[in-house]
Amino acid sequence: IGRKSGCNLGISPRKIGKVRAAAIAVHWSATAATGRHILNNQAVTTMNQSAIFAPFITVMLLTLIVWVYMYSRRIPFLQKSRTDLNTLTAAELARISPPAVSNPSDNLKNLFELPTIFYAMVLYLHATNSVDGAYLIAAWVFAGFRILHSGMHCTVNIVLVRFWLYCLSALALWFMVVRAAMHALT
Repeated sequence: IGRKSGCNLGISPRKIGKVRAAAIAVHWSATAATGRHILNNQAVTTMNQSAIFAPFITVMLLTLIVWVYMYSRRIPFLQKSRTDLNTLTAAELARISPPAVSNPSDNLKNLFELPTIFYAMVLYLHATNSVDGAYLIAAWVFAGFRILHSGMHCTVNIVLVRFWLYCLSALALWFMVVRAAMHALT
């Protein structure tokens, strides 16, 4: 607009500069307030990509807590049982351990199954700058239900409740995986 474009609308380049600066200021103020900006006529949400690491670290800390809890149950049991630890096999330990000792061990094994897919998914989302509100909510749902599942498994172990807690966490994870796959393939 103005002299450079060959179009003279009676607006000085200086006024155009002020209007442009004001428009940019309004745009960035709106972006800061809402986390949204317009790119190619589409609203785009900007999000702190590192926010996805909070549920990621939460699941890691859960694994640490279950690991400590498992040994807090296993070591006293082994000391009281007076079993020869040099000849004790994993199968024999599983056979002689009461549920209060074996359940935390089983839960720790569970934390190296679906959570490994979760860790990979979080790293993928961060590396591809794809973290958004839906992924973040799903990640927290996964972490929250894993915490509840571990609490149930390591204590009262009501199997049906534990199953549904597992299913809800798994559904949140599979939502993340399928959504990322669909996005990657389009």
